[in-house]
Amino acid sequence: ARRVGRDGRAADADPSEPGLVVSRCSALGQARRVLEQTVEGGFEEARVWVRAAAEEDYAGPSTAGEPRPLSEKFWGRGPDSDDEGEKEWQLLEGDDEAMLGGVPAIFACREAPRWGALVEVRARQTPGGNDEWPRDLIREKWRRRLKPGDAVDARDSEGRWFDSVVVEVEEPPGTKVKVHFKGWSSRWDSWIERDDETSLQPLFARTDDWRRLKEGDSCEIRSENADKPLWYEARVVDVAGDRVEVRTVAQGAQERQRWLEVSSEQLCRMGTHIKRSRSATLQANARDAATADRHRADPYGGYQRDPAAARHGVTHARDARPGRSHVRGRPPARGAVGLSNLGNTCFMNSMLQCLSHTRPLTAYFLADDSRDGRPRFLDEVNADNPLGAGGQIARAYADFVRDVWSGKFSVVVPTALKRSIGTHAPQFSGYQQQDSQELMNYVLDGLHEDLNRVRQKPYVETLEANGRPDDEVAKESWRRFGLRNSSIVMDVCYGQLKSHITCPKCDSESVTFDPFLSISLPLPAAKSRKVSVTLFRRSPADARPLRLRVAVGKRDGVRALKDALARLAYPNGTVCGSDIDVCDVWGHRVYRTFADDFSVEHIKPNDDVVAFEVGDRATARTVDVLLGTVMARLGPGARRPYELFGRPLRLRVEPGATCGEVRADIAKRVARFVRPAPATDESEGGGYELRVSGSSGTRYEADLPADGEPLPDAVSTLTLEWTTGEAAAAVDSDEAVAADDHASHREDEGEGRGIQLVDCFRKLVEREQLGETEQWYCSECKEHHSAFKKLDLWSLPEILVIHLMRFQYAQNTYFVHRQKLDDLVTFPLKDLDLGEFVLNPAAKDRAMYDLYAVSEHSGGLGGGHYTATALDDNTGVWYHYNDSVVTRADPATIVT
Repeated sequence: ARRVGRDGRAADADPSEPGLVVSRCSALGQARRVLEQTVEGGFEEARVWVRAAAEEDYAGPSTAGEPRPLSEKFWGRGPDSDDEGEKEWQLLEGDDEAMLGGVPAIFACREAPRWGALVEVRARQTPGGNDEWPRDLIREKWRRRLKPGDAVDARDSEGRWFDSVVVEVEEPPGTKVKVHFKGWSSRWDSWIERDDETSLQPLFARTDDWRRLKEGDSCEIRSENADKPLWYEARVVDVAGDRVEVRTVAQGAQERQRWLEVSSEQLCRMGTHIKRSRSATLQANARDAATADRHRADPYGGYQRDPAAARHGVTHARDARPGRSHVRGRPPARGAVGLSNLGNTCFMNSMLQCLSHTRPLTAYFLADDSRDGRPRFLDEVNADNPLGAGGQIARAYADFVRDVWSGKFSVVVPTALKRSIGTHAPQFSGYQQQDSQELMNYVLDGLHEDLNRVRQKPYVETLEANGRPDDEVAKESWRRFGLRNSSIVMDVCYGQLKSHITCPKCDSESVTFDPFLSISLPLPAAKSRKVSVTLFRRSPADARPLRLRVAVGKRDGVRALKDALARLAYPNGTVCGSDIDVCDVWGHRVYRTFADDFSVEHIKPNDDVVAFEVGDRATARTVDVLLGTVMARLGPGARRPYELFGRPLRLRVEPGATCGEVRADIAKRVARFVRPAPATDESEGGGYELRVSGSSGTRYEADLPADGEPLPDAVSTLTLEWTTGEAAAAVDSDEAVAADDHASHREDEGEGRGIQLVDCFRKLVEREQLGETEQWYCSECKEHHSAFKKLDLWSLPEILVIHLMRFQYAQNTYFVHRQKLDDLVTFPLKDLDLGEFVLNPAAKDRAMYDLYAVSEHSGGLGGGHYTATALDDNTGVWYHYNDSVVTRADPATIVT
């Protein structure tokens, strides 16, 4: 271990100064021991970094049973260390398994490669101090090293970021650097503070590598007229390594075509100097120019260097110049790469992980021609398909897949793919939360059309059975579909459904066979649901509340909920349902008490349902007790608002009970989280004052009378009042909201535990009558009717995409609302047999499936978060993908 100063540099800092410690561990076992020692030594915080160690990173053999030492260069301490090695360290911050007990199993279970671990510990801070993590300071050391010629991202006076270059450093060495914005005149050069994070960042931290141009890209080029240079819109028509051939598409441009270095300041991204609205009017000219020169364009689509380089085995241009926005590092397994969240893009990241682990698709995009190393998918790009994106989605997705599976990155930033999708699907262009399944359907359909092998689509009509055998009609329908569609997506992802519609008036039938890309399965209505309830018991008075999950009928009332709760919490029968109040707690107070006939169907999953044991209500009444703070106590009779906290209590008050008895009962019930303090003339034993408050509990009404007086009948709410400072010292805030878990609550959460995936398929193939808004036009009756419809599976694809329809419309007390179904749907990880649902006898034996990826959504309609879990079929290991965080997943937790 070595101690460093607060600047992150001094290796000989004063050991008496409470500060920062960094430990270097050549094996994971050492890292675990250091973590244990930091906890025992009273350090407040620790975090772990890991980096893969190659053979050349070792400094010698192992000795006396110790692991092989790693070189100073590996640790970034030697004279040969560089910033590239610094980037390979991966922070395990935020991972529960990175706390005491060691680093995540995804590293511990890997035999090779070996990993070095850096344990960073932050000791208790000095009063008023601001100790920072040393590696956070080290990561900023590039600012101190800036010199003329260094490339950076800089922000101009209008708040726009540009790729820039340092042209001057303040002399003598000071705090400022002068930057030049590439593509702009030197008169716009600006002095910027080195440490100004809002105006100066590493290259591509705030910009993207737009100079990785390929054939067909738009850009701006500057004329060579030195007296009055002008900017024109141009299109890239050829690529050769670090040089591009561009052609102007604006009318009146003096120069039509020339070669430029991609780093040239005569190139700028589209929209830098030319107004976007103006450039939009030139798109037709751009398309004409690209079409006219298509025979001269790079036949490799921008992926390969010039043919001479290809003959000498030079790698792809993209591999030679990887995007610097990605995080370099070795993933736990090939393809097990995190994806950066670009802003509410967890839905996209979840979907991309599932697609990336679809092996037939991924293998297709990774395959290269053995003769010239050219990506094979380029042979099937259909740039002229009016239903596609001109091949842009296919190219962008190929770039993404090749980055993910290159083995060079631990985190990939899918900016280019998102931009390409948003360009052609405006609903996905912003940063609003979207549906993962909708995006998956769009991407698969976009890939299908961009890679459609059919160049000229003939007109075909929908085929009706008209009494002919199913097998004959299905084959002909599939043949007709194949006349217009043929791609890798169709080969592996398309199946066929049989649709049977019957007119309720004349019994005429319509039977068709339609292709499908994914299946949306309805969830059968659950017969029961589970409600989470927190129960406050009367005895013992200082006992923690109990969290339970109570099973009741889907349409039962609260009375049934109370009876089931009593049976579950009091198996000896000492308490019945009528002795319990069930309430909705909101804002740290009782918002409402549910009536016995209130339907549990209207209790939302995120409602805080609290039950109070109050006993027989025939002779007694109840009083709610709240916890609140005030900024300062005012004079007698002053009305002051409370800031409530913790959970409310509900007391049973017998007739004639005195204020002293109420005070004593409250003191017993709050003793577990209110620290004892001497009572005074103005406060109770816990340092609080007991006040009578309004029904909402948020405002002072009156002081509670003396102990010997009876509790007034008008009192329904009491508030324990502290000042803000008193509450911090007197109340254990964690204990105030703590509760013990009943065995029912420790079971797997979710409602309708009996639903299996095959039940959803049975629901899909049920005969149903269409609603009034879905009426079908009968060609015999010449009228619209609510016809009967039945779907059946005729044939299934190699890759089956299943969508569970968890969102539905439900009738509330006053209006129709949309809700998410939280029913647990169970499914096997292997050998899902769907043969019973397939009508085609020849396809029944091809209806067995194994699970390999799941896109998961947690939360409700108003918000939530998407994650993914996918199988690495090379090792048989499941990984969980939470945006950029990748952890090993337990197969037992995949069904959620």
